[in-house]
Amino acid sequence: MQSDIQHLQQDRKAASRERKQAIILLQESAAPERDQVWRAVLWLLAAAGLEMLGPVLGKHLIDAHLLPRTGSVGVMALIVAAILFSGCLASGMRYLQLVRLSGVAMRSVRRLRERVYEHVLRLPMAFFDTAITGQLVSRVTNDSESVKALYVQVLFVILDSSIVCLGALLAMTLVDWRLMLVVLILLPSVFVIVWFYQRLSAPAVSRARAARSEINARMAESSRRDTPRSAASRTAVPSSTPRSSIASSMSARVNSRTT
Repeated sequence: MQSDIQHLQQDRKAASRERKQAIILLQESAAPERDQVWRAVLWLLAAAGLEMLGPVLGKHLIDAHLLPRTGSVGVMALIVAAILFSGCLASGMRYLQLVRLSGVAMRSVRRLRERVYEHVLRLPMAFFDTAITGQLVSRVTNDSESVKALYVQVLFVILDSSIVCLGALLAMTLVDWRLMLVVLILLPSVFVIVWFYQRLSAPAVSRARAARSEINARMAESSRRDTPRSAASRTAVPSSTPRSSIASSMSARVNSRTT
């Protein structure tokens, strides 16, 4: 019993150590793009500020023009146009930052792949005698694609969602602080749901990734084994073609002589 507990503790320590090393590796790969990330954060904050203008201007339109019924049509049209323009501008800015952060993810994954490739080249030849070629290819390609998705989700989805939530809370505070208190009461339940979902889905996602990596490794290995067979069959076809032509020519000569 104690040995099982010790093995479990050692496995947890090894998993936490590998997780820390992976986080350090991801940070080192994205370190040259730090300026681009900060610029994207500033532009996302500006986009959130533009989106805040919509509820604020809508409140002003209702309170100052629609309810008193004293506003002119031209002023209300200008307010509605300002709301639409700020929303379109915020969407365009957010799209441009998505493109920027996608470029950051691509360049970071390229550095990571180059680092992995250099590490593979430095390995001794004895390693490739026992290693599976398909598994190595899957590690370099498919796992790096998962890292790219991680970069995009962390750099854009979480970052943008956090900024939008903060902007929405600030806009609700300007419109009605009681509404902001109601939303703040619901936020802990959202965090609890996300935590439970992460705890339940993380093992399934890791198993699915491991199974996909194994399938890709086996497919790459089987295709590598089938390549010499197909090449041999392609080279065997021309060798039979001259023989058939020679046989046909010989039969034609025999027929001509008999006639």
